Amino acid sequence: MAAMKWQDCAGLLRQLRKAGGRRAHGATVAEGWRLIERALAAGQPITFVLMSERAMSKPTTDEARVVQRLAKTGVPTIAAPDATIRELTGGRSFGDLLALLPIDARGLESVLRQASGRSVLVGYDVLDPGNLGALTRTAHALGAAAVIWVRGTHPMHPKALRSSMGSCFRVPWVHVSLPCDEVVGLLGAGGWRNVATLTKRSQPLPDRITGPCAVWMGSEAHGLPEDAAWDLRVRIPMAPDID
Repeated sequence: MAAMKWQDCAGLLRQLRKAGGRRAHGATVAEGWRLIERALAAGQPITFVLMSERAMSKPTTDEARVVQRLAKTGVPTIAAPDATIRELTGGRSFGDLLALLPIDARGLESVLRQASGRSVLVGYDVLDPGNLGALTRTAHALGAAAVIWVRGTHPMHPKALRSSMGSCFRVPWVHVSLPCDEVVGLLGAGGWRNVATLTKRSQPLPDRITGPCAVWMGSEAHGLPEDAAWDLRVRIPMAPDID
């Protein structure tokens, strides 16, 4: 991989902008020195890093630190014209480094075994990748043992990675296309209490919910199915006329 030309690397990263490209290559893109540094700290495999000629010759302090760490771990770093990096980053200013990451496709049973006895977050049909990243970061901050994504956008969308600020490398996750009721049943059989965040026929969020819980968050447009076999329905009281 170290002998790859920058043109080939850039072409591959362009393909990974689209879901079809990510599926075909089983990989995604991490952008910026901070996200790449957090991927390294979490032990996330990195295939290569494409960086600007400016960052290669005159790196910032942060970029230099990450490049040194990449060298120590044997990750190939390849320089590309500054204009190419600007095009690939869309002008975002997270640092002129782009990493290709293989996607670790875990199975649902494996993640549930790993999370056994602890609470998890379940995102149902969440579409905006920025929301996926923010939910992953929040779940990480609150000590969730795993995140289960049911349908919706894949959590390894590049924007989801950026929004997670590295939490995607720390919290086990899985993406499945199963029906909602089937996942509810699997979690219930595994000892989790299915807690749905719903606005209708729900109670204000209690101060404390005991025991292993699967906290469900619904899609931006339609929320969660009302007729699923939820163990508990909760809502966060808000001002009126807020969507």
